[in-house]
Amino acid sequence: MFFADLHIHSKYSRATSRDCDLENLYLWAQKKGITVVGTGDFTHPAWFSELQEKLIPAEPGLYRLRDDIETHLLKVSFPFLKFWPKLLR
Repeated sequence: MFFADLHIHSKYSRATSRDCDLENLYLWAQKKGITVVGTGDFTHPAWFSELQEKLIPAEPGLYRLRDDIETHLLKVSFPFLKFWPKLLR
């Protein structure tokens, strides 16, 4: 079983926070125990470019943050996350 949020908007959507970037979405998903996040804004050119730059394949049809980005976030933003069970990552 896993927890998912399959309808997240990016910072490029109307009336959304400028903090709705991949890094913040990742951190809040980790904090809430969400392991799958889906975005529908992939048709926006700038968001699509950011997705291509910062994500790598995790398994067929799923992507995750690059290792260097995830490592940096775990060190500087929520240090306690590195102690959570790997299942939540």
